[in-house]
Amino acid sequence: MTSVSRSNIELARRGLEAVAKGDLEALREILDPDVQWHSSDGPTGDSCHS
Repeated sequence: MTSVSRSNIELARRGLEAVAKGDLEALREILDPDVQWHSSDGPTGDSCHS
């Protein structure tokens, strides 16, 4: 079984809370700067890369 650090658990919790609130700015602070988001109203639908 793989152990997950408390800091990773807290980071995941903050990310999920940001998504639930629709707080994209908080989510941007958590994610790697190279993550690319594409709008769900685009031709390929909702997706995240990298």
